[in-house]
Parts: sequence; C-alpha cells; structure tokens
Amino acid sequence: MIDPFECTDESFEVDDATVARIEAGIRAADAGRFVTSEEAQKLVQQWIFKLPIQNPR
Repeated sequence: MIDPFECTDESFEVDDATVARIEAGIRAADAGRFVTSEEAQKLVQQWIFKLPIQNPR
C-alpha cells in the first residue's frame, strides 16, 4: 500500500530548515495566527498598490 504522506523520491524531499519553517507555520495556524484567503488577497493588493511602478517606454 502506498502512503501518501511518505515520500521516497529524493527530488521531493525537503531539508531540515524547510521542515522547521513548515512546522512553525502549522504551530502559528494552530495558535490562531493566520489570515483567510480573502484577507490575504486584500493584503497582496495593498502591497502591490504601494510598489513603485515604472512605466516602460
């Protein structure tokens, strides 16, 4: 039986630093420190709006 949570392919394995960041994100979400996808979209739009845009001519 194939376990979808167990990866045996080296190209899909992540390093310890990446695992630590993922686990930190999960802990933050479990503690309620997250935004909804709708809130994230609004934040991204605000960030993009604040970027200095140069018009190529």
